[in-house]
Amino acid sequence: MMEIRSLALAINEVREFACSAEYFEVRDMPFGLVLIEILDRSGGVISRLPVPAASDFVKPGKFETVRVTNGATAQTIRMFIGSGDAGSRRVSGTVSVSGTVAVSGNVSVIDGGKARTIAGQTGSVAPVKGAVIGENSRAGIWNPVGSGKSIIVKRAYISSSVSQSIYLGRVSVAPVSLAAANSLLLNGAAFPGAALSAAESSVGFGTLSALGSFTLTTSPVAFELDEPVVIMPGYGLMFAANTVNSDISVTIPFIEE
Repeated sequence: MMEIRSLALAINEVREFACSAEYFEVRDMPFGLVLIEILDRSGGVISRLPVPAASDFVKPGKFETVRVTNGATAQTIRMFIGSGDAGSRRVSGTVSVSGTVAVSGNVSVIDGGKARTIAGQTGSVAPVKGAVIGENSRAGIWNPVGSGKSIIVKRAYISSSVSQSIYLGRVSVAPVSLAAANSLLLNGAAFPGAALSAAESSVGFGTLSALGSFTLTTSPVAFELDEPVVIMPGYGLMFAANTVNSDISVTIPFIEE
């Protein structure tokens, strides 16, 4: 037995609906979802699909309720709901193509980056710290204590009016100046997550625990990381000017999950 059900969702809406079934699959969704939760008869969560993509499914056994949390864009989604012997006709996995390939039928391609942006999980911070006499300026990104989120950083763009060494490092004390991050979903709404733009200065490097350094000319530098930095709640990633009385500007795109 298989039922295809449609559900219209408002911006950031949380919707529950009853269904006695054993199989659940996301069939189609134009934009991203934040979370799908599968609940048993008593209301306990027995399975979760965080930031699901089309064709994601669960077979947790008997369940009675599905709870859907929408992202930052109103949409109508379609779902498969059925018995334990039901299943999807879609195949997910990795496909490698070489040469010319002819395809007939329907092909579903999921753009993970776009889905994260639509779900409100991507953003950017662009803090600037001006020159302070006798102090080292620094700027970066902060994940507040208790946010329940992790922030993933793959690259940053740094500039200064002074050629100098720049240190990057971890801080575990909230920087003095914090500001809201910018969402990459340009719908007029503020970034819905926890990440904050951070800037401050001090004599020396203060609480900065250095992870590395590089030389910066007055031209902006794109700093690429070999592996992503994952910033947990209560920590931040900061870029610090080694020269006192100098400015620093940083742009950091990020993913939050």
